[in-house]
Amino acid sequence: MSADLLRRAAAKLRERAEAATAAPWTAEAGWVRSPSAKAQVREKDGALAVCRQVADAAYIEMLHPPVALALAVVFESLAGCMTTAGACRDERLEAVAYAVLREDGESA
Repeated sequence: MSADLLRRAAAKLRERAEAATAAPWTAEAGWVRSPSAKAQVREKDGALAVCRQVADAAYIEMLHPPVALALAVVFESLAGCMTTAGACRDERLEAVAYAVLREDGESA
């Protein structure tokens, strides 16, 4: 894992979170716009996402922008640790960074 990987993942999280509608978000069950929709994620001014499953709406609600920003801080802190200490590898966070970037980690 490199500090660059973590910085790229942090930048992507920060970019997406800052561009997203501000929290708080709420998940609501019920028919929404189409028979296949069973839930929606809402913010104070309206729907953000329409979902086929209530669990999908609850998951989206849980990962609102402040969560992404907090994870970006974790990635940036670990990248800084790697730069100064040289050895702060955490394979679990490496997997999360690859997932954020939608990379497989095999070619890196």
